[in-house]
Amino acid sequence: RLLPAELDTELNETMLVHGTAPERVLQIITQGFNERFAGRGLFGQGVYYAEDVAKTDQYVTPDRDYRVNKEGESDPLYDLHRLLYGDEKSHPKDVFYVFICRVLLGAPARTKDATTQLDNPGASLWSAGVTDPG
Repeated sequence: RLLPAELDTELNETMLVHGTAPERVLQIITQGFNERFAGRGLFGQGVYYAEDVAKTDQYVTPDRDYRVNKEGESDPLYDLHRLLYGDEKSHPKDVFYVFICRVLLGAPARTKDATTQLDNPGASLWSAGVTDPG
């Protein structure tokens, strides 16, 4: 299926992947990505994306063999399973969730130490208004 429009390379728009745990999928589907609920990575708290789906292996966890009658509504993933699988009695064993995302990257900043820009050593690495990434 085609995207609704071409990617805008002038805005540094691209397709990237984001892997997550089953417990986060419904929240992402209903509320979108939110850095306030994200884990803390090498470059601070934020939503991380990757070009290579293999990179998501370290972030995904399995959604084990789900069965509707296993735990019913007391199952913390009950709503997710109803949304994705409907009235199916089960889904295949060990499902892993990865989003394919259309991402607007903006202006890149290259760094080796998460504090200093390689291309502009005197400039702040962090966006306007952020003085302490920690």
